Amino acid sequence: MAEKKSRVGKPEGGSIPESVRLNRRKPIRLNSEYTPPTIRLKAPDNEERKYYCCMCGHSYSKQKGNFPSGGKSLLWKGNNGYLPFCRPCVEILMQSLTSFYSGNEEHALRHLCSMFDWCYNDTASAMTLAEVHAAGSRIGIYPSKMGARPSAMHGETFLDTIREEVEERDSLTDFTLTSEDEESDENDFVVTREMIRTWGKGFTPDQYQFLEEEYAEWVTKNVCKTKSQEELFRNIALAQLDVRIARQNGGKVTDALKALQDLMNSANILPKQNSDNILADTQTFGTLLKKFEETRPLPEPDPAWRDVDGIRRYMNTWFRGGLAKALKINNENTALYDEAVDEMQRYTVHPVAVSASESANDSSIFDKRSEGGDDHE
Repeated sequence: MAEKKSRVGKPEGGSIPESVRLNRRKPIRLNSEYTPPTIRLKAPDNEERKYYCCMCGHSYSKQKGNFPSGGKSLLWKGNNGYLPFCRPCVEILMQSLTSFYSGNEEHALRHLCSMFDWCYNDTASAMTLAEVHAAGSRIGIYPSKMGARPSAMHGETFLDTIREEVEERDSLTDFTLTSEDEESDENDFVVTREMIRTWGKGFTPDQYQFLEEEYAEWVTKNVCKTKSQEELFRNIALAQLDVRIARQNGGKVTDALKALQDLMNSANILPKQNSDNILADTQTFGTLLKKFEETRPLPEPDPAWRDVDGIRRYMNTWFRGGLAKALKINNENTALYDEAVDEMQRYTVHPVAVSASESANDSSIFDKRSEGGDDHE
């Protein structure tokens, strides 16, 4: 009886598609001993060659200027280090992928880096944005930025991109700091990649939380308008953490405190520098206003500055009230104006009303006395 051949790759207790899905969902594990293969290049032919684009099929007499650089990838060593796609086709790919990713150029650029075996990193991508308006194409600039000093530190091929992302993922695996109330998710502190970029690697979750909270307090309670001030406050937060670590581990607390005081002196925020006469210089108006609103209400004005002469009522009555009366607007100022006018009527002197007959008699008497001369002898 012939033996029943088993299907190659079939897992025990499951189907092949299920096994593929399970393996695909497993986290990536990198081999620390991995080394790229060595490729032996053949000697170039002496005869004149034509270089064809794998997409459009157009032929070129030379690669330089017509094909983008392939970087340090082994895939393009036999093609003189150039991609087999001409620049116009690469532009089309970039536009197509940008449309596929709903206008997100970063996702499109990373996708192309995976296709071309380029190392993708934020530094090189940011450098292309600085020149995109002049050159008109990010994908055309990107190969030259991969070899620049800041971005070259991240690696050479897309394997280095994966390695960097896996390292960041591993550093964030257990970076969730939960408070004592484990039933509430609102109090959980999560360390993000941005925090690692800001403070660096190697800190514990509670240390990241300490740095974030201290930095937020420093920039909130002091003037922080420039990049140099931001950097000073970050270093102050780090120095505070050094003091805490030195105390916990029995280190050199004095040296850590001196470094903290030097940084505070550079930022001009030492206690002796924060006297009352320079309070307005070290705190913004918004900070002072928030302090007054949250701690206590504004105090009553000094008697010397109160409205002792009634200037407020005077303005409301004769200026606002008179203007409202002229414009036929009825409000509380109009009522004040009418009340003031009625009050003035009591002290106003009016001319006595005289009838026509009385006026004529008065005139005749005056005329007689004028004709007879003076009455006294």
